[in-house]
Amino acid sequence: MSDIRLFARFGAFEHGKQLYEDGRVTISRITPLQFEANVLTGAGSFQVRVAQAATALQAECSCKSNYYHHCEHIVAALLAGRAYYSAQRPTAERRDNKSSWQAFLDNLSKASGALRSNHRRSPRQWQIVYQLYLRPTSWTIVPYKVYLKKDGRMGRLLPLNSHDQDLSDAKFSPSDPIAIAYLLQKTRWDYNIRLEGYGYSRNQWDSFTFAGSSGRLFELLQESPLFLSADGDLGKPIRFAERPRRIEFRFEQRGRSCHFLPYLLSDTSEQALTPPFYILSENPIWILLDTLLMRIDNLNQADLLLPFSRGLRELVVPQKELPHFIDGIFKQNCAGDALQLPEPYTVQPVTQFSKKRITLKEKADQLELVLSFFYQDREILYSEEADQICRVADDGALVLKIARDRRQEQAAWQALLDTGLKHRPHNSLLLDEKKVIPWLFHSLPALTAEGFEVYGQEKLKRYKIRTSTPTVRLSVATEIDWFDLNLQVEFDGVPLPLKELKRALSR
Repeated sequence: MSDIRLFARFGAFEHGKQLYEDGRVTISRITPLQFEANVLTGAGSFQVRVAQAATALQAECSCKSNYYHHCEHIVAALLAGRAYYSAQRPTAERRDNKSSWQAFLDNLSKASGALRSNHRRSPRQWQIVYQLYLRPTSWTIVPYKVYLKKDGRMGRLLPLNSHDQDLSDAKFSPSDPIAIAYLLQKTRWDYNIRLEGYGYSRNQWDSFTFAGSSGRLFELLQESPLFLSADGDLGKPIRFAERPRRIEFRFEQRGRSCHFLPYLLSDTSEQALTPPFYILSENPIWILLDTLLMRIDNLNQADLLLPFSRGLRELVVPQKELPHFIDGIFKQNCAGDALQLPEPYTVQPVTQFSKKRITLKEKADQLELVLSFFYQDREILYSEEADQICRVADDGALVLKIARDRRQEQAAWQALLDTGLKHRPHNSLLLDEKKVIPWLFHSLPALTAEGFEVYGQEKLKRYKIRTSTPTVRLSVATEIDWFDLNLQVEFDGVPLPLKELKRALSR
């Protein structure tokens, strides 16, 4: 019914349905694959012919108005034919000798058997394998069909491409169809190659950058044969590590310097991770060491590890510069739980800030305000996204592990918004020029009373104000018929010219 409505032109379905319900349709000829009908309307009788094509129905009407959509005569005839075929459909014979669950299993077996037979038309003489190609700055994985000889050894290789994805004659793992589809999406065609005078095209497999976001691909390939490519050969088989590995970045004290280097840890062993090794991906990190491919489960970002994969064996840090180096690593937020602090460093949890600061900055015609919080002696901007932050304290031997008090930070932010400030991207606050002076006189003292510390006000030039109590001196000089008044006003020892006072009062 929905298909008939879909292909009927506007209003034709309702009119045709009414003709059918009024008994205006007579089927004159019918077979299992086609039928003819007469549709009687106020404008005369129309002949409709409907025949089944390969995958659809073809309908014609003598009104000749159904070029793009069905007319109401075809709609009426289709509804009549639908009713006739439904009435003539034989009812399924009930199997009294089998219960419903037995019939269910029989039908299930037939369906699955038919499905398997479509995929096993010939013996599986091929195996799906993958070759990994390493380049100086990237890598590529190419899927192949490899011919299986009678003795089980692998023979010739046949690259897969977008025109040949039939795996019915090949052995493959459950995830291979997904992996192949993903890899084929990253291919492109090269039509500029000429071979023996004939046009020739081939797949150009796109490369993945080292430490890119392609780690999920290796999860799909863990049950598939993967080889490290060699010229003219299938290459060495790559093994997947049975368990994930861990990375630890350690400091080793040697004289007056610390040597910083990564270690690779398993459940039973550890070793310094020195080149050559390859970081194929991050999030998650997959590392290829010789022919062993392993996943790292305690580190998601590869920034800190990448320099060591490019030839660096260890980094020497002078002892006096060690606090700055460690703090720099924390600011990059790239070590996770993999950084092992040297002695005598200790970690102190901090969950509350000690003060909240407003920093004032002049713009062209606006005043910008930046909100920050101090967790012990470390300033954290409200705009920073991380909830967990590590910083080295000023004494150099204490690492503050800060768990930000988001509820109190948000309350402070809302207090600023309530004074009429405008919120801009990157969590900055702005005041238009006309509102700056009133805000500085009225709202800023109220915020100071609520515990906000103000920084940068003394550096303001265009919006510089004085909020201290003025000192007023009045002296009188008199004679017999006159007297003089001498008025002096000072703010923090700075005299205020009377002309400026008159101008301010006139405003």
